[in-house]
Amino acid sequence: MSTFSGGQVCTRTGVYLLPARGEDGYRVTKDRYVQSGGVNSARENLHVGPLPPDVIEDRGRFDTLGRTVYYADSAEAAFAEVLQGFRRTRFAIAPDAEAAGLSFEEYVEAVTTEARSNGQDVPWAVPCDWQLRRSIYRAEMPTQGWWVVMDHPITHAALTEALAVELYQLGHRGGAALHSGLLASDDRALTTTIAEHVRALVLGDGSLPLGISFRSKTELGRCWAFWNRRADDGLDPSANDPGLRVMLTVQRFGTWPNCMSYPSWESTHRRDLAPPRSSLRRHRTRAGPGTRPGQAPGRQRRSRWAKSPRNSER
Repeated sequence: MSTFSGGQVCTRTGVYLLPARGEDGYRVTKDRYVQSGGVNSARENLHVGPLPPDVIEDRGRFDTLGRTVYYADSAEAAFAEVLQGFRRTRFAIAPDAEAAGLSFEEYVEAVTTEARSNGQDVPWAVPCDWQLRRSIYRAEMPTQGWWVVMDHPITHAALTEALAVELYQLGHRGGAALHSGLLASDDRALTTTIAEHVRALVLGDGSLPLGISFRSKTELGRCWAFWNRRADDGLDPSANDPGLRVMLTVQRFGTWPNCMSYPSWESTHRRDLAPPRSSLRRHRTRAGPGTRPGQAPGRQRRSRWAKSPRNSER
C-alpha cells in the first residue's frame, strides 16, 4: 500500500498513523476569513453526534468540538471538495427528468437550452460572486506530529472495537465493522462522533493527533482535517501549524470530470489580494491571524455565471 508508505500502527491506540512531512496543502475558503484570522481560520463547531432538532446540518465530515480546517493535496482536489453542493443540485433534478419521461442527460440538456434562451444560468451554475469571495490557498502543512489515517483497515478495526457501543447507539447494528463507505458517507452523526473520539486519543509517544488523513470522496487525491487546537485554547499559532505560502484564484471555466459543467482552476492572482502574476511561484512567509497579504482593492474580472445555491467551504 504505497499510499501509506512510512506509516506505522500506534502501539497505544491501534490506529494507523502517518508522520507529518510538511507537504503542500490546498484550501478553498472565503478571503475575509483568511484576512481576519489567518489561513487556518474556521468556524467553531458546537455539536458532535446527532444534532438537536432545531439545528441545520452544515458540519464537515470530521468536524469535532472546536475548529477543524480542511486541506487537500492538490488544488484540483480542494476545488472538487467544495463543489459537491453544486453537484447535488444538478443530480436533484433526476425526479423531474423521470416525471417528464426523459433520460437524465436529455433533461439536463433541455434545462440548459431553456435557461440559455431566457438569458439565465442553470440552477447548478457556480456564481461569479461565489468565486470572487474565495481563493485557493496553498499552505505548508505541519512538519512534526502524526495524522490518523481514516481509510486504513487497521484504523477501521481499532475504531470498531473502541466505539462498539456508540455505533450501536447510532443505529449501526448487527455487528458490522466500520469501513470506508460509512466513513465517506454524509452521516455526520457518525463521522463527527468518530472524529471526536480520535481527537481525544493519546498516541504512543504521548502526543495528540494533528488530525485525520483521508481519501477525497471525489477520488482526486487525499485530504487532511486539521484540528486547530491552539485557536480553540485561545493561543497564537505555532510554527508547526499550517502556514500560508501562496494564494491562487479561480477565474476561468472549463468542463469538470464526468461531463459535469464546473469551473476549472488556474493559478491567476486576484489584484486586490496578491502581487503581480510574475511572482506566482514565489513562496510567501507565514501569515498569522489578522495578516492581509497583498495590495489595495482593484477591478475584478467577472464571469458569465449567475445565481446558484450556497456552498460551504469544505
